[in-house]
Amino acid sequence: TYMDMQNQGFVSAVSHIRSFVPAIYDCTLTVQNNQPTPTLLRMFSGQSSEVNLQMRRHKMSELPETDDGIAQWCQDLFITKDAQLEKYFTKDVFSDLDVHQINRPIKPLIVVIVWLCLLIFGGFKLLQWLSMVASWKINCLFVFFLVIATVTMQVLIQSSESQRSTPAKKPLQEQLIPA
Repeated sequence: TYMDMQNQGFVSAVSHIRSFVPAIYDCTLTVQNNQPTPTLLRMFSGQSSEVNLQMRRHKMSELPETDDGIAQWCQDLFITKDAQLEKYFTKDVFSDLDVHQINRPIKPLIVVIVWLCLLIFGGFKLLQWLSMVASWKINCLFVFFLVIATVTMQVLIQSSESQRSTPAKKPLQEQLIPA
């Protein structure tokens, strides 16, 4: 089955990286029920979505040594995740762990501002050079290609958006266990 193939890949990865990777991280991410799905277009247009993220660190030394043990550990982890997500979708409780608010760091903002300044300066210098070297026809052609590239990127971003799937109407256990 599909889950068995995923387990085989995980087991193989763990057995190959165990000697030089100290830990693996188990991440569970959900979007708040009343929030729109985050997409590239929403992010590029500055619209935010509130999400829940739970991260757990598992030391490699804590994982089972055998391939069968690792496969069972992985399967148990996914069963726990399914129960956690079911609890979230039915009772709106994401986790029993402590909640930590993550504030936005200032460093990425500074990096974005510096890059923006460099791009604006470079664009200005390019336009100065083009106005001295090229005719108005070449300048118009250059602007036309910039507009085409911008529109193409917008279309590609919009086509990459995924639609939010509707959550299951029945609790997970009712779906897995036939009546």
